[in-house]
Amino acid sequence: MPQERPSRADTAAAAVLLIERHGTQILGTARRYAQTRDDAEDAYQRALEILLTKAPTTDQNELVPWLKTVVKHEAWALRRQRERHTPTSDDGAPAEPATAEAATHDRIERQERLRIGAEALGRLKPQERRALQLQAEGYSYKEIQQLTGWTYTKVNRCLTEGKTAFLERAAGIEAGEECDRLEAELAGLAGGEDRATAVADLRRHLRRCLRCRARLRELRAAA
Repeated sequence: MPQERPSRADTAAAAVLLIERHGTQILGTARRYAQTRDDAEDAYQRALEILLTKAPTTDQNELVPWLKTVVKHEAWALRRQRERHTPTSDDGAPAEPATAEAATHDRIERQERLRIGAEALGRLKPQERRALQLQAEGYSYKEIQQLTGWTYTKVNRCLTEGKTAFLERAAGIEAGEECDRLEAELAGLAGGEDRATAVADLRRHLRRCLRCRARLRELRAAA
C-alpha cells in the first residue's frame, strides 16, 4: 500500500525546519551542479516549491537526502535548458533569456509562500508549534509523548489544533488580515511607543513582511 502523502500543515512545518537547519547545505548542492550562480538559486527555489507540494515524508533524515536529489535534478535540467535554448544577440553573444522576468516572479512567489508558512508557524501556541516540529522531524505520537511528558490526548490535540490553526493563520496572512491586525501597533511603533508584548509580535512580522516595512517607513516619514 503506497505511503500517504503528508498534509499541507505537516509539510510546511517540516519545510520551515529543514530550511532553518539545512538550507545552506541544500543551496551548496545546487551550486555544485548548476552552471551559473543564478541557475543555482533557481534550482534551489524550484526544489523548495517541490518540497512544499510533493514532499513524500516529513522525516528530516529522509527529507534532506530527498531534497538534495531534487535540487541536483533541477540544476541539471536548467543546465540542459540553457545549453539548448540560450538565445544570442546579433553579434553572437549570449543574450538575456526571454523568461528571466517570469523566473524571477516565480522565485519571489515561492519565497513568499515560505515566508507565509514560517510566519504562520511562529504564530501558533508554543505547545502546538513544538508538537508540529517534532512530528516534522519524524517522531511518532508515542515518541512525542516520551519527549514532552504529555498524554496521548494532549499530543493529539496539539497536533490537530495546531494544523487547523496553521492553515487559518496562513490563509489570514495571505489575505492581509495579519497586516490589518497589526496596523495599530505599526502606527504606535512609528510614533515611538514601545509596548513590549505588542512590539515583539510586530517585529517578528516586520522581519518577513515587505508591505508592513514599507508602511512603517511611510508612517515615520509622515511623522
